[in-house]
Amino acid sequence: MLSTRRKPFRKGRHQSTTKDDGGFTLIELMVVVLILGILVMIAINSYNYTISHAYRITCLDNQRTFNSAATVYLSVNGGYPTTLADMTDYVHSFGKVSRCPKDGRLLDYDPATHSVSCPNHPFP
Repeated sequence: MLSTRRKPFRKGRHQSTTKDDGGFTLIELMVVVLILGILVMIAINSYNYTISHAYRITCLDNQRTFNSAATVYLSVNGGYPTTLADMTDYVHSFGKVSRCPKDGRLLDYDPATHSVSCPNHPFP
């Protein structure tokens, strides 16, 4: 027959004699805050890079649009345009495309090379 009597509880050498409320220590909380701060910095840096890259790609696309319009202008009029405004009939939504998406500055047109460049995102 099994005994229903329990053995007395003895504290082992790994058990604390003080009351343990299960909380975190200050060092543990500081480590967690530090790790979260590092993760937030990485996320913000990645976001800023993505936004900057999107502006550069948009400017590059605008430059290609105007360079294509200059080629069409050449085939229709027999010469390249002298100003950016000469291509208004050859570029869809000229007012939106003729500006840098980052700050709204007008694109630079170089009549000597017949190319358009962005003042904020120059490409070689």
